[in-house]
Amino acid sequence: MEDIDAAFKQGTTRDVPLQLSTPPQPDDKVESNLPAREPASLSPLSDLYSHGVTLSGLLNALDGIGAQEGRILCATTNNVAALDPALIRPGRMDVQVEFRLASKLQAEQLFKCFYDPSTSVNSASTTCLSSQLHIAYGSPPRDETTSLEDLAARFARIIPDRKLSMASLQGYLMGYKAQSQSAVEDAPGWVEREIGSDSGEDGN
Repeated sequence: MEDIDAAFKQGTTRDVPLQLSTPPQPDDKVESNLPAREPASLSPLSDLYSHGVTLSGLLNALDGIGAQEGRILCATTNNVAALDPALIRPGRMDVQVEFRLASKLQAEQLFKCFYDPSTSVNSASTTCLSSQLHIAYGSPPRDETTSLEDLAARFARIIPDRKLSMASLQGYLMGYKAQSQSAVEDAPGWVEREIGSDSGEDGN
């Protein structure tokens, strides 16, 4: 379940907004030709939980009488504090993994996976593509004497720890599909721009 904290009409807590317990009061100063609406229900729980999935229904599906064995529920959220404690207690959600910004080790491993020749169709096609890009864009192909491990280590040293997401790193490397050497050389300027743009957004 993606964004489980926003998946339900009422959310994943058992609190009911007080304003739903009383019908809205008409404004005497505003006249309208529209037909009068039916007053809001005085039973918000019955109306609120009559549509879609409820927290109670989800809890019963996880470990209630009708719960099926042999299934794993994976859920994501951007706001763990918004989840009801009954939902995330041990036995219902046993493992919680925080997806943080990329570490230097993750940046290094991503670089290796991205440019590992064994993941390509074949090394000959990769070399050919690198040469074609060199002709088209004027960027030198990777020197075969420079090992992938060395380039990955250099790339990791450039990337600040826990400042950029894995998605942003992958997006950057996508622009250098067969240009690992250029990816390392251009990384400092890209990092500076990315960090600067994030700082500007935070300042606003």
